[in-house]
Amino acid sequence: MARKDWINVGVSALLVDAIDSFLKSDDARKVGMDSRQQFVNTILLEFFSKYQKTTGIAHLRPLRTVSILDLADTGSKKTKK
Repeated sequence: MARKDWINVGVSALLVDAIDSFLKSDDARKVGMDSRQQFVNTILLEFFSKYQKTTGIAHLRPLRTVSILDLADTGSKKTKK
């Protein structure tokens, strides 16, 4: 969930038109992109990846994957009598 101060990030009309046009294209469907949010997130992730490769500075922490086994409670449970 985004912080409230990110709700109304300004994007120029020229960029909005270009993004919307792309999202309606066959090219967007080929790469599985179908929303503005997905487009912006993809572009930002790509930027941070290239930035880290160029400068060595990582501003984005790697995502931690969680498996179903991580969620399982394997400890024994004591019940009150």
